[in-house]
Amino acid sequence: MSTALALVAPSELSQAEASHGTLQGSRGSSPPASQRRSRALGERPFVYGDSTPFPHDWNCIETIKEAVVSAVGLLTVQHALERGRAREKEIERRLAVDRARLLAVAESVERTLFIETKGAAPVVTRTAQRIVLAAKQFAEGEIQVIEGEAQSELTRLRDAMFEARIQGTRALEKLLAKHDLPGTRLGFRLVAKETGYTAEALVSTTFGVNAVFELAIPATDAWSRRRRVAEVSSDTFVHVPKEAGWFSKRLEMTRLPLDKLYVLAASGDGDHGMMILGRGQRAGAGYELEIDASCDPPRIVLAELDEQGNELSPQPIELGGEDRGRILQLWRHLRESLADVLTRRSALVTTTFDNRPFENEEPHAVAKRMVDAMAPTVLEIARRSGASGELVLRRNVRTGRRDEVYVTKAELSERVMTLAPNLRKVFDVLELDGPRSPRAPEPSLAAYEEVSAELLEH
Repeated sequence: MSTALALVAPSELSQAEASHGTLQGSRGSSPPASQRRSRALGERPFVYGDSTPFPHDWNCIETIKEAVVSAVGLLTVQHALERGRAREKEIERRLAVDRARLLAVAESVERTLFIETKGAAPVVTRTAQRIVLAAKQFAEGEIQVIEGEAQSELTRLRDAMFEARIQGTRALEKLLAKHDLPGTRLGFRLVAKETGYTAEALVSTTFGVNAVFELAIPATDAWSRRRRVAEVSSDTFVHVPKEAGWFSKRLEMTRLPLDKLYVLAASGDGDHGMMILGRGQRAGAGYELEIDASCDPPRIVLAELDEQGNELSPQPIELGGEDRGRILQLWRHLRESLADVLTRRSALVTTTFDNRPFENEEPHAVAKRMVDAMAPTVLEIARRSGASGELVLRRNVRTGRRDEVYVTKAELSERVMTLAPNLRKVFDVLELDGPRSPRAPEPSLAAYEEVSAELLEH
């Protein structure tokens, strides 16, 4: 076992873990009390527009709207990068042409004077040489000027392209901080500090983007201060082998109470997790528990740690029976207690796309994968909406009543139309064309062609 804290992204719980009552994965928003009561009764808070069951328990309409906005933002950045790259090439081409022409002028002066001064008096030859030297010096001076101007222009252009990439990251951050597309998995890491804990969430999407967010723990939350095991799950203990006997040494199973230990660290995914429980409020002597619920029965391994956090025994203990059940219950309660914290994503720490730094990737590739990932959900909502040109869900608010949440395809299409025509085809899979819903608001955004025409006029 290792005491390293790996931030991992949770998958759906395995059947083995679910059979022991462990927590289902947390979503990206905290539902109101009425929805929590509905879930306790086995009801989903949302249904399709035709009142058939909806498989997700959060407002996918808002998620779809924000995902389209984010994808449009990424493609806008792509457009800026493509124009910037084209401008780079034009600046470099123009510089090469002007440099060649200035050098050609100096060479032309030298050839002409060479011909004109054949057999001429020394004074004429000296004068011609001075003219050639002056022409070369003047040409080199002008080359330095245009190179400086070109470099300044390239620097401004590259700064603008860098800023555009930052805007792309922000567009993605805004989406992932508040919304989870279907299939998104949440991981966490919790580490004790002087007075409470620092926490991070890892958002792992189905379209290749992984993002690590800092989590803001409010002062009113239990995790804003140090917590003992008993505060998370009371009466937690396991049995471990201990040496007994004065003359004949033997191993006996001894009850090891964990209630008074502090939770020093925890990390986890849906099927795998780790907890470090310590005797003091700082890392050191205590126990590390590794949980693997991907098998049936779940596997839980305990190792004792010394003051430096190193394992004392080369052979960790695998727990079984009721001991395993109590640790699974502690793990479930710990994860449940973090459900609200996991929705409080604040500063973005890192973002990757296909395990590569996001800032080095093409925004177009990210946007296309994002749109493709949400397309099945969008098409199914549209198919079951019962209203042409709309995406409709209905939310259970109380017995016998449902509120409707919807967005018209025209609103989404209006966002798409702000893009250059060659970038719009990314959204073809959403099938946003078609009859306009009577509930669609009047257009408020200018299409790309309208903006371009206005710029040409000026």
